[in-house]
Amino acid sequence: MLPWVVYADAASFDRRFFRVVTQWVGAHPAVDYHPRRRGKQQWTTPFFIGPWRRPVLGPRGAIERHFARLKRHFGLKDFQGYTIVWVTQDVLLTHIAVLAVAPAARRYQRPDWLRRRSMVLAHV
Repeated sequence: MLPWVVYADAASFDRRFFRVVTQWVGAHPAVDYHPRRRGKQQWTTPFFIGPWRRPVLGPRGAIERHFARLKRHFGLKDFQGYTIVWVTQDVLLTHIAVLAVAPAARRYQRPDWLRRRSMVLAHV
């Protein structure tokens, strides 16, 4: 199942990003546009913005929060990649780090290690 639209923010507004989205993924790139950023000259109300932003940023926000929690919890660095290979590698390494700590903590019968990956690495 391929996505139809890939939403990005202003930092991703780049020709390389658009090329990857259109040629490799086969989707349409869309940059998040918030009408109220233009100031009081734009006539938008919270009644309009709520239903408009929920389907646009809801799924993306959930994914970003998920990886932010994982990276903060496990002390992983910020992502610095631009290609699909680097993105895939970052996602896989993050989940491997999450899944590797739980069996090690269970093996050594230390449930307190589930939240402290440095203790697992120091003991193993």
